Amino acid sequence: MIFSCDKKTRHCYPIYYMKKIDWLIVLLAVPLVWAIDAYTKSFALKHITGVTFWGPIGLVLHKNPGAMFGMFSDLPPILRVVSLSTGGAFLFFIYAFAQYLLPKRLFSLRIGLSFLLGGILGNVTDRVLWGEVVDFLLIGTPRYSTPAFNFADAIQWVGYLLVVISLLKQGRAFWPDDNERKKVWVHPKFQFKYIFVLIIIGLSFSIISGVFTYTYLKITIDDLAPINSLYFEKKFIPPFLITFAIISLFFLIALFI
Repeated sequence: MIFSCDKKTRHCYPIYYMKKIDWLIVLLAVPLVWAIDAYTKSFALKHITGVTFWGPIGLVLHKNPGAMFGMFSDLPPILRVVSLSTGGAFLFFIYAFAQYLLPKRLFSLRIGLSFLLGGILGNVTDRVLWGEVVDFLLIGTPRYSTPAFNFADAIQWVGYLLVVISLLKQGRAFWPDDNERKKVWVHPKFQFKYIFVLIIIGLSFSIISGVFTYTYLKITIDDLAPINSLYFEKKFIPPFLITFAIISLFFLIALFI
């Protein structure tokens, strides 16, 4: 077993590394959550009618046109699909990047991230394939209850809890007492230069992608609806630009971090 020791306190603690079985559990958690979510939603569509409560747990069939708690429901249908599917793909790469960079074992944190991704992808898949998300769970009473949610939403909250607990209990793995990264700016000149290069590359990619998709969307609208092209351009292009700007902003923030 390998130990890491703090120079100031002279306290040593063991370092655990991921084994093959650990990686198998962490990576299989994503499709497993995805599959369970799909099955429970299919069951709800076939068997749930009306509102039924068993103690504090209730069942009701509700179709949500947005993401969790109705987010993105005000966007046009096509842009909801594009925004949520793009966001799902973006989160998948963030997940893979985080799993690669995480130090040592940190099993609870890794499995928490898998629960989060599996739950998000479950709802995103519904949105892309069917245009709506099936919610069927309630907590409370017939008179006072939470908004309807589904297994994917519930497992996401489990994931959040695991991540927070792991960060609180295993923070030393990220920031040992004598680690210079606590200062954030260890070599400011080099770090700012590196950040500037990354931001320029990311911004250039976003601008090129934005120009291409904007012109493609505009030409497609003008070609398919030449008579009412101005109406459809006002309906679809502004929400597209806003959504694209938000996605690009999060992309640049991720590069900065």
